[in-house]
Amino acid sequence: MMGRVVAGYYHTCTIAQSGHLYCWGGNNDGRLGLSGASRAAPTLVALTPRRTGHHAPG
Repeated sequence: MMGRVVAGYYHTCTIAQSGHLYCWGGNNDGRLGLSGASRAAPTLVALTPRRTGHHAPG
């Protein structure tokens, strides 16, 4: 089950009820927090201390 959802122009992220972060869409400049290509389906983003905090889509 998904919880909060935030959307940018080319990508979307959601925090699942489990607390895990999933993102999908365009990965231009690493906007998804993932390396590599864009994602068509929700993909788990591994959070590290450097990546935690507020996410502002855009």
